[in-house]
Amino acid sequence: FDVGPGVAPNTHKRCLRNLKASGKDVGPTLLGEVGIPWCGDYGSTDRAMNDTMEAVESSDLQAVTVWNYVPYNTKEMQDGWNKEDLSIFTSEPNPRADSNGGPHLRMPSVVRPYAFKLAGKLVSARFDGLHDDKCFIMRFEQDPAAKTNRSEIFVPLGVHYPRGVDVEVSDGSYELDKARQTLTFSHDPQVLSHWLCIRHRPCMDNAPSSRMPASKLFASSPLLEARA
Repeated sequence: FDVGPGVAPNTHKRCLRNLKASGKDVGPTLLGEVGIPWCGDYGSTDRAMNDTMEAVESSDLQAVTVWNYVPYNTKEMQDGWNKEDLSIFTSEPNPRADSNGGPHLRMPSVVRPYAFKLAGKLVSARFDGLHDDKCFIMRFEQDPAAKTNRSEIFVPLGVHYPRGVDVEVSDGSYELDKARQTLTFSHDPQVLSHWLCIRHRPCMDNAPSSRMPASKLFASSPLLEARA
């Protein structure tokens, strides 16, 4: 049997892909609730949440409800129901030195970039919520029936990109509305396949970058290949 840090995430992804595939024979698939109980520390809990969200994204089963949000969650009372402690938010003081010390988000990985308006058909998307560059990469194909070439992507600047973002696109142009935390990608209608990459801006603007160009990320990541 397999062992190692990648086993659980890969198992989650495989199970959800199998669930999606069963829909071809059984019927439409709808995911209900997904969530992670508080594991006692921020690191392990957020890693588990990120693994869950990555599995959902990689399976193409995008309709899902995250359980749950309880604004009055505390260490003593937990969620206040059935001894559950799954809230992504807590009213406990934030222990981080760079915070205001107030109520806060316990699982930042639950807040993820996504296309809420897509002028085409989604092929694949991935968000790396655990590393500092917070890389979000997405591919989509031209839709001849689309009446616009403008796609809108939610970019959680406050949660994941406080230093700003570096953006690469396959073609066309883009603009970032910081107030709305929205990136608008206007693709070239003459091109059939498109991609975009959003990454956290490095700490020092003049520091040499060792980042792989976005175009090579797609070639090196099987997750971003077209799914059957």
